[in-house]
Amino acid sequence: MLLKIALSTIFIIFTHSAHALWVKIEPCDLLSSSDLIVEGIYLGSSTIQLNAQPQAVNLGVIKVNKIIKGRYADIVFIQQTLPTSLTNSSDISYKTGQGGIWFLTRSNLHTNGIYLANDPQRFWSLKQSAKFNSIIDNCK
Repeated sequence: MLLKIALSTIFIIFTHSAHALWVKIEPCDLLSSSDLIVEGIYLGSSTIQLNAQPQAVNLGVIKVNKIIKGRYADIVFIQQTLPTSLTNSSDISYKTGQGGIWFLTRSNLHTNGIYLANDPQRFWSLKQSAKFNSIIDNCK
């Protein structure tokens, strides 16, 4: 009987889905809070060991087509969840070939040049570019 209750409990825990709750970022706040805004394509990620860090880091690579805000770069590194870690409902994954506008903030956990796209609102598909242009005009 105890085994039946334990298995039922485990089944309930693993079958219920969890969803992250994201606070809406106003478009003008998104523009002002981003350290780097680029139009680019996500090329994929790779796990590396940085000298200053005890744990490996999974870095995504964005091929930059256009700089909208920030310093020029051909590629940008974004911190991603380690592929070997447990998945959290707030983890965001990007697909190879995913192109659009990236609203990035600096990562304070690692070396300069590594950014975060840690909110779904920090990536806009190219289909949203018309909306982006109107936001730039309204936020000036």
